[in-house]
Amino acid sequence: MLPRSWQAASAVTYRIVADRDLKVDLLAGARALDLRQKLRWALAGNVGPVAPPDRAGTRELDEQNWDATGAASVWLKFVRRQFD
Repeated sequence: MLPRSWQAASAVTYRIVADRDLKVDLLAGARALDLRQKLRWALAGNVGPVAPPDRAGTRELDEQNWDATGAASVWLKFVRRQFD
């Protein structure tokens, strides 16, 4: 089995609101995955007195996947005040 793959991810953030008591951030990004795999096999031999036919084969996989991600973050500050 010979796997060959790479992956990459990137993201950016942007602060929409930057107040003393409230902060709102947005996050957006993208991810990529490239996977190539090749499997070769060969089976030979006897099972007791029975000699099944030899078998061999190859299986290949070539996949690419891109997707996007996003999130929002809200930070609130609650302040207790006491009045006399």
